[in-house]
Amino acid sequence: MYGLDIVDFFRIDTRDDGVRARRHSWRRLGSLLSSLRQSDGSALIHEQVNDPDHAAWVLSQPEQPPAPPPVYDFTPDHGKLVEIVDALYELRAVVVASIPGNKYKAPPRSRRPVTAIHRLRAAASKARHLSLVDEVKAAQERWVAAHK
Repeated sequence: MYGLDIVDFFRIDTRDDGVRARRHSWRRLGSLLSSLRQSDGSALIHEQVNDPDHAAWVLSQPEQPPAPPPVYDFTPDHGKLVEIVDALYELRAVVVASIPGNKYKAPPRSRRPVTAIHRLRAAASKARHLSLVDEVKAAQERWVAAHK
């Protein structure tokens, strides 16, 4: 790939000034490996999806919700396409609901990247909810105690 030999990432050379250094950095290896997974029609992807051992391993893993797309892959164009897809799903749900006897069922939203801001907002919202639940429980206990 790119005329590189994987062994060169582990080789340490001595430069003319006596400094020992790797031929290629680990960062370069990491970026090359991550680009393998992202390229369409990659031989790695083809071999992985057709490997029976990999398929058995995937099926042995516990069921998990699909991971959100990474932020670096979610370009503005991707964002617009997701909005269009969501609008089409919503339109389909409305058309189906307009048929007599069918009820409206909100379609699930497409996956979007999740950032630290989203996680903090969700945690703050959950904390507010739990605080309100505790307040209601305390009020119910006070009411029961007052009306015995």
